[in-house]
Amino acid sequence: MVYPALTGLMPANRTTDRVALELVGEYPGVVVLAAWKNVGICTWVSAAIGPAVEALEAAMQRITVPGQRTSWIHIIRDKAGLPDVAARSGFVRIMTEREAELGCIAVVVGGSGFWASAMRNAVIGLRVFTPRKFELRLHGSITEVVEWFPAAHAKVSGVQLSPATLQRLLAEAERFEPSDPSH
Repeated sequence: MVYPALTGLMPANRTTDRVALELVGEYPGVVVLAAWKNVGICTWVSAAIGPAVEALEAAMQRITVPGQRTSWIHIIRDKAGLPDVAARSGFVRIMTEREAELGCIAVVVGGSGFWASAMRNAVIGLRVFTPRKFELRLHGSITEVVEWFPAAHAKVSGVQLSPATLQRLLAEAERFEPSDPSH
């Protein structure tokens, strides 16, 4: 299914070695949201803002299957910018209200220096205000996610995901570009 906001971005399904990554939403200029099975992947190219978090929640509703936990991987581009107050509030609300359906969450904050440190601290700050019924881990690279995520996801959801498949999906998601908000 192609969602109107994604028209012109790329086809609704991108196939990577017989594994389809489905685009399930976006917020122009900020984030692209994709999914495979019960794993959501968010590629943040600029600072999270309230409306982008609302787009994330809509995507969550599209891919969540009742009775099955869904895990999420957030790839935050280097120097994307810190989330605004509305985004931080939205993330806390979603993690609190949806704690029973969340499997595990991986957050990739690449880069180094002040920005990366500030972003990691922002994520840790969000975690302080959320339930502990799901695991949330910070990572410095996609490779670190691939080492941890498949076993953690299988443990909480029962869905197996090979590291090689995850590596291909994340490499593809890392290249996503949301549509230009001025068009």
